[in-house]
Amino acid sequence: IDFVVQNDAPYPMGDNPDIYKPIKDAGMFLPVFRTNSVSTSDYITRIISEYDSYLQRNLERGYSRHDLGITFLKEKRLEVKKKGGGCSENYYRYIADFMEYFYEPISHRIVDFISPLNSPTTSDVSDQEDSDSEIESKNK
Repeated sequence: IDFVVQNDAPYPMGDNPDIYKPIKDAGMFLPVFRTNSVSTSDYITRIISEYDSYLQRNLERGYSRHDLGITFLKEKRLEVKKKGGGCSENYYRYIADFMEYFYEPISHRIVDFISPLNSPTTSDVSDQEDSDSEIESKNK
């Protein structure tokens, strides 16, 4: 967290007279004033509605998807949307759904396949050898 934006009123919790005091003391608190015409929900809605533009702008500035905390799939959706030019929103949704349908299952299978956590342990191998020995002795 870089900054906390909240009205300047103290927010007590339990024995603590102001839960934001450490943040204020660190210089990470930006006070705002309450207004009757603008609500927190309005701010959040505006931020969320501009999120893709924010991501696209920062990708173009050279930030990586890792810097922005977005998935490979989200990055590719933004690329498709950018290259689409005048395409309709239905087209973007179709491409995104297509990518999600095929990419997500494949990526999980690849990760599962190459993951060292999925390789057999020593006990699994010895259990398999015991099982193989039992089968051979029964067949004799």
